[in-house]
Amino acid sequence: MKIIIIRHGVAEKRLSGQDDLDRPLMKNCEEFIPRLGEFDAVFSSPARRCIETAKLASGQNPIVINSLSTHLWNVKVDNVEGWELIEKCYYLPDGSMAEIPLTMAWKNISAPKQSEAWRLITGEAISKMFHGYGIAWNRVLICMHQFHAQMLAIRLLGENQPAVEKFIREMYLPPGGTIPLEVFPLVIRPSRGRNGGIFF
Repeated sequence: MKIIIIRHGVAEKRLSGQDDLDRPLMKNCEEFIPRLGEFDAVFSSPARRCIETAKLASGQNPIVINSLSTHLWNVKVDNVEGWELIEKCYYLPDGSMAEIPLTMAWKNISAPKQSEAWRLITGEAISKMFHGYGIAWNRVLICMHQFHAQMLAIRLLGENQPAVEKFIREMYLPPGGTIPLEVFPLVIRPSRGRNGGIFF
């Protein structure tokens, strides 16, 4: 199965009182979103900038998965909101967004509570996208956010491609950038009341 994970394009700055979910792509940046052809399935974070990016990249309306973003994800880790633990990984001490390679944020990401939050949110996203669906899928597009995209890619790879995982950790994923993966999941076909699906 070929999976392409794409980071959303550059979004407009948030207006006063505007929810971050509602920020659209900048008009003059739409041309920089790669057109990637047709897919058997297209998924997106609930953020408007991700939905618009997915549509531009594929020409298809995406299925929205809340756990492809922290915005609408409501799971706690040791009584701490999981989204807060994950959001801490995105920002530098001065409060600015960390436009850096994933490996430079790894100290925060690999802290026990943050690591558990990432495990839970990527596991939920994979379950929502693939379990019970997709037995005949060959090409899948997933549009999401910076570190989130890289963490999901690492989770989908499993433990059998350490060189690729290292490359993903060390790369900087720019807006509109892609991570193409070829994965070999376990495919279970439904039978006798048992749900099928794709398992990583």
